[in-house]
Amino acid sequence: PMLSDILRRFGEPAVPFVARLARTATAMQVRLAAITALGHIGSLSALDDLSTLSRDAAPALRVRALEALARLGDPRAAAPVRAALSDPEGRVRAAAAQGAGLLGLRALLPELAEALGDPDWDVRYRAAGALYALGAPGIAVLRAAAAAAPATESSAEQDPEALAAEMAAELLAEKEGVSA
Repeated sequence: PMLSDILRRFGEPAVPFVARLARTATAMQVRLAAITALGHIGSLSALDDLSTLSRDAAPALRVRALEALARLGDPRAAAPVRAALSDPEGRVRAAAAQGAGLLGLRALLPELAEALGDPDWDVRYRAAGALYALGAPGIAVLRAAAAAAPATESSAEQDPEALAAEMAAELLAEKEGVSA
């Protein structure tokens, strides 16, 4: 955290140096700190580097890059976020779903709706939260998913549609005080 804070304090003029650190440093902690700093600096000039880092071999770096992209708030981050929604790592998919909501990426409604049935609970929760954050269209998707409740309790264990129905109902209950 201290390294990230120090790098952030250099501000926009340091973006090329910090981006180079994020791409090439040998120590994982330095790379993670540099990515965090890029997100906190908030310069759109870091968008391409962060997009590239969102495809890094290390899942921790992919997650951190997606978080930084969301912090930048630029909808041009849609392509790396969309790609990360199908990442093999659940924590990367969860970061992508959360980023889609933070960035207001309504174009990703179908992918977020599909993520409601993800086997990973955190991905389902982040996708539901993102849909809710997208306003009326996302809430409509949540309501439709919640209405598709499983026929039996045992079918909810692995069935993506049942998982989606359960998560949608739970999130709506949490946000709107409606019983699940």
